[in-house]
Amino acid sequence: MFALTFLGTSASVPSAERNHPGLLVEAANQRILLDCGEGTQRQLLRSGVGFRRLDRLLLTHGHFDHVLGIPGLFSTLPLRQRADILTIHGGPGTLEVVV
Repeated sequence: MFALTFLGTSASVPSAERNHPGLLVEAANQRILLDCGEGTQRQLLRSGVGFRRLDRLLLTHGHFDHVLGIPGLFSTLPLRQRADILTIHGGPGTLEVVV
């Protein structure tokens, strides 16, 4: 079984009801975050799933509405006493934008 938590379903412009793209997939004891648009941290908290046990970040592509939440997430994780490594996956062009 797996669980999906939609964190954002908007496109490049968020609305009052919809955040930038983000999806949390929980399967086989793994928590995989797909895309990390701005506001993803807030959406993780609002959804009740929080920051615990994020194992991987999978980026679908390098558009800014899918990746601009990464710096904030990476600066927050240590503040939450999170020392685990979060592996980032994406195509070569996407990873060039992020790294």
